[in-house]
Amino acid sequence: MEIVENGIDAVKKAKQTLYAVIILDCQMPEMSRLEATLAIRKAGINRNTPIIGLTAMPASLLEDEWVVAGIDSYVTKPLEGREFVDTVYRLACGDKEND
Repeated sequence: MEIVENGIDAVKKAKQTLYAVIILDCQMPEMSRLEATLAIRKAGINRNTPIIGLTAMPASLLEDEWVVAGIDSYVTKPLEGREFVDTVYRLACGDKEND
């Protein structure tokens, strides 16, 4: 697991390392989650890696733009431990259909 400070650093790391799952906060500084997701998808190495968005906003307000950007799922804050773990596990194991 790696933690970065902002969207630019997230994209840099995603260009260098293949991850099982990438988690992006919706309020990242320097680069939005949508810009970061599009850049990660274009970069190649993590083109097919599941991306989870974290948000404190009602997810229904963001869902359309997430789909367009390529975010696979989302978890709302405050995080419920079980929901978060289940989402990460499901996507890391390749079950995107049961989102």
